[in-house]
Amino acid sequence: MQDIRIRKLTEDVLLITTLDKTTKKFEEIWEISEGINYNSYIVRDKNSYMLIDSTKSKFSEEFIEAVKEITKDGKLKYIAVLHTEPDHSGTIKKLKENFPEAKIVSTRTASSFLRSMFGIEAQPIKDGEEIKIDEKKIKVIELPWIHWPDTMMLLLEDEQVLFSSDAFGAFGAREPSFDDEVKFEEYLEDAKDYFASVVSKYRQMVLKDIEKINKVLENISIIAPAHGIVLRSRIKDMIKNYESWSKLENKEKITILYGSMYGVTEEFVNEVKRYLEGKVKEVKIYNVAKNELDDILSNVIDSYGIIAIAPTYEGNLFPPMSYTLDLLSIKKLGSGKTACAAITKLWGGTAQKQIQEKLSECGFSLLDKVYEFSNYPTKENLDAFLETVKRLIELGKN
Repeated sequence: MQDIRIRKLTEDVLLITTLDKTTKKFEEIWEISEGINYNSYIVRDKNSYMLIDSTKSKFSEEFIEAVKEITKDGKLKYIAVLHTEPDHSGTIKKLKENFPEAKIVSTRTASSFLRSMFGIEAQPIKDGEEIKIDEKKIKVIELPWIHWPDTMMLLLEDEQVLFSSDAFGAFGAREPSFDDEVKFEEYLEDAKDYFASVVSKYRQMVLKDIEKINKVLENISIIAPAHGIVLRSRIKDMIKNYESWSKLENKEKITILYGSMYGVTEEFVNEVKRYLEGKVKEVKIYNVAKNELDDILSNVIDSYGIIAIAPTYEGNLFPPMSYTLDLLSIKKLGSGKTACAAITKLWGGTAQKQIQEKLSECGFSLLDKVYEFSNYPTKENLDAFLETVKRLIELGKN
């Protein structure tokens, strides 16, 4: 089984990881050069089994072969769908064909989606309900909007294993591992990219859901997410970071977003970068045409301010900048943060107005006007813009 890995988490819990190294864009938006995992789990008691989630349809044959091998001495009693996004439910129809006696369980919303997507009937289960696999008890925790409206988690009460769906995951196709088997601080960067790209729009719901998780957190021994690695030693660290990201807590950090068609605007950006050196603890700089969208969002999350500089393109805002700001607007990542901006142009257009409106839609407070320079700023123009940048720096100090 080339794409499937199996690992024992506890005596009665197995992880089935699908390694997807071929998909290079998650949701066809976010660059994932190192691929991604799709994690499923099997819980057993005596000769009864529950499968929690599945995988993308392209891996269905190998996946079903693995499930058959694991459950060959007993009966697959339940298939739980934690949410219906196709990277976790894509194999559900073929699973039902191969395990016709297995009962599919999901939230009521998910059961409606499964009927619409696959023509499959699922038994709705609700918050607080318990499912029994022989003697083992699995508790339902409904947590909608991480990041779909139909999401639930499951808590295996006997071993205190929390199956957390899309919460607490990360990008990257990794061999099955625990958090104490990797460089955790580096792993957090992948988790932050994943949070920014996939989860951040619903961060207010995430905060409410964390409150709910905290009620059972004290005794949890393992968090088993749908992507990434399994948490056992750094559970509280991960949840603390999720809380910080969800609150958009700011560091003394500025992120520069820019576009440049012929290198002229980039020279202007480099002047700004040089001005910032040594004045701010952390500065990140991104060319918006370079397809680093998940990194951009991830760094905006904990920046107190951004600087956006772009050229005019056929009278309009440079399209890659426009697209980047549209994504920041969808996620509302400018909330509680400040921006300053400049447009370069050789002739007319409405790019100045467009970038101002888009920054406002993102939630940013705009510091001063949006500057507009003909081709390249004169020394006086540059000095004026750097005065605004100076005020942005001071905001971070205060």
